[in-house]
Amino acid sequence: MTAKQKSQGTRAELREMILSGHFKPGTFLPSVRDLAEKLAMPKSTVHVILKMLHTEGLIQLQPNRRGALVLDTANRKKTLHKFFLRPSDFGYFAGRAEAAAILSGICTAAEKRYADIMLSFSDSDHVIDEINSLYRDDDIQGVVYMSCMDYELMVEPLEKLNIPYVVVNNVYGVNAVSCVQDFRELSRRAVRYLHKHGHRKIGILHGPTEEYLYKESLAGFRGAMAEEELELNPAWIIGQADFKKKAQYRERIMNMLESGDIPTAFYTVRDYRAKYLYECCEELGLNIPEDISVISYDNINWDEAAGKGLTTFQEPVFELGESAIDMLNSWITTGKKPENYIVEAALIERSSVKKI
Repeated sequence: MTAKQKSQGTRAELREMILSGHFKPGTFLPSVRDLAEKLAMPKSTVHVILKMLHTEGLIQLQPNRRGALVLDTANRKKTLHKFFLRPSDFGYFAGRAEAAAILSGICTAAEKRYADIMLSFSDSDHVIDEINSLYRDDDIQGVVYMSCMDYELMVEPLEKLNIPYVVVNNVYGVNAVSCVQDFRELSRRAVRYLHKHGHRKIGILHGPTEEYLYKESLAGFRGAMAEEELELNPAWIIGQADFKKKAQYRERIMNMLESGDIPTAFYTVRDYRAKYLYECCEELGLNIPEDISVISYDNINWDEAAGKGLTTFQEPVFELGESAIDMLNSWITTGKKPENYIVEAALIERSSVKKI
């Protein structure tokens, strides 16, 4: 066990002793020296732990007195020290690379705040009841959903119960407090980038428009094309209605490329669609970027993207995770419901866009 892990465990132990009534409100904790000896750790570490408990409102540091005064926990300041984390509506962790990176950001932010995570994969119909019970007992101070499609089932009950929560990377567009990306603006940026490089014939490869991510991406693409007064050719707008039908989707791309009426550039929403385009071009003897330029989004879902020189927007997954915890902490400590927070994706320029 590292020194940091030991200090976190000690802080949790002291917090529990205060909350359980082992140390009564109005009494003093043992001196720093006594605590250091009892806990077998340096006095400097004990000082840090006590400052954290002071910040939580559990104790009041009084430099001129022995130890620290234990406060009435019923009236203590709310703070984030444990939250309920749920990977999705039904507890399923998809295992995708972006989900793992978001989780990493959440864990890093929690570690910085010395906050514990209660990770749940439960698919129980009573999960909201369980969350409410934990919240009322102050075992958790809030909830984070890494994915959420059902407002009525998962979000509305929390709002009615006044339980702080945040949805991370709200790709389904649920009406909820969210840490999000502006997918419309991403499409606008892609079109503007291609237009700046001389492209006027631009297409898009996207997913099912029933999903918020693709609906917004397509709306942003159409808007940007109109703003730049560019031709919007329906043949160059190729949607994938079913993720499982990859062969049919690739066939549609091949048919378009073989038609001879092709754009000079594509924006692909998700890098694996750029992969499809690269494969189709290779089969037909077309070169990227000499014959077709490509700009994409995510920099995650195609391992060979960097090697192929794909210019793409980096999905800010780690930052989304960190920002979500900042939002949750703000709601808990201030009591004010935060506004949605937009995390901007950085552009990674490689060699897949040709200037014409």
